Amino acid sequence: MLQYTWLGQPGNATENHFSSGPAPTSPDLLWQRAFTSALGANPEAFDGMLFFTQGGTIIALDPETGKTIYTILCPHLWQAEQILLPI
Repeated sequence: MLQYTWLGQPGNATENHFSSGPAPTSPDLLWQRAFTSALGANPEAFDGMLFFTQGGTIIALDPETGKTIYTILCPHLWQAEQILLPI
């Protein structure tokens, strides 16, 4: 499935918000999770993990279980973006 990974919110290199990957075969809910405050607007999927920002923290989740893999405290959002985006 890594060949279908989006590098950013616009999707693939042409930024057309389209994935050629297979569509889900069933609408089953895998997991759900409550957060203590609002999440950042642009969650990302990369390297087999889901990344969210919440306040000054980056949260990496397992996409199969929704469990936290790790968190990183980043007091400034621009620092969080530099960690998640390749330079």
